[in-house]
Amino acid sequence: MKVPKLHRERDPYARLNLRFRQVVGTVFDLMLAYSDYWKGVKWSKPTALFGIDGHEMAVPAPVEVNMAHLHERFLRGFEEYEGFWREIFDQTAFNKLQEIRHMGLAHFSFPSQTWATMLFDAAIAYRHRPTEHRTQIVDSLLPLYLGKVVSYVKRTERMSLQQAEEHIENACGVFEECKPYLIERWH
Repeated sequence: MKVPKLHRERDPYARLNLRFRQVVGTVFDLMLAYSDYWKGVKWSKPTALFGIDGHEMAVPAPVEVNMAHLHERFLRGFEEYEGFWREIFDQTAFNKLQEIRHMGLAHFSFPSQTWATMLFDAAIAYRHRPTEHRTQIVDSLLPLYLGKVVSYVKRTERMSLQQAEEHIENACGVFEECKPYLIERWH
């Protein structure tokens, strides 16, 4: 099997804010542009999986994650965005976020249901807020995303590749199950 060439950055967090803003902003913009289409899509279908250049990869390349750093950035997000999150997130999701906030790193867990609800609430806020406020919506999600990464790594670090794939598939299922929540509030 062909081994992919890896490009390691000296500081993997250096451009994370900009990259995150570009990716999430683009996803939200596409949600706006194609809402008539995606609202009608029911469930997902399996697709063929291929590695780089059409070759399957036996084992993914190891990734180093500084969980303490990511957890700290998650917690610092409350200093800047807590009031804003209270405005845009469903009360139940916001209350769950407060519970997550007070978990120590050793017991940290960010449920996919809460993450899906918050992303959908942010997409709805993005749709309804003036264009000049959209960057703040997207930027406010980065600390939450970092918290979700910590949760994912903690949950999957001792799993086999197959188990980790099943965990991701289950998380995708949560998003599909929560889609009616998004559609109901999109209008």
